[in-house]
Amino acid sequence: MKELDRIYTLVEVLTSTQDFPYDSDLFLDKNRDWHSNAKCAVIRIDKDDIDPEDEEAADNPEFAKQHDLTYALNMADVQDIVSNAKQQDPAVDEATLVKAFLHYHDKDAYMDLGRLYEP
Repeated sequence: MKELDRIYTLVEVLTSTQDFPYDSDLFLDKNRDWHSNAKCAVIRIDKDDIDPEDEEAADNPEFAKQHDLTYALNMADVQDIVSNAKQQDPAVDEATLVKAFLHYHDKDAYMDLGRLYEP
């Protein structure tokens, strides 16, 4: 299991999604300049420790604030994105994983990798 509450690059997370708990969340650089080497962190938020009236605390944990990160997706979704890409192309490369992640984040849909490979 990979360490939580630590800075990684996006590609490090995408190439090792199964090493993170599915019930954690991915936070990325809040300037939204998201690319392979964008800084990010995987954080598990204990919902029982958060005041239900304080929505900002749930969306913006202290570690994320300290590192200028914002919520991107839950890790279960990130794991599904990578799994879907690998089902379409078992040899999927890192750059394509990043594209698949960004596509899902922006469009709430899996990317059809066949379209990337068409001439």
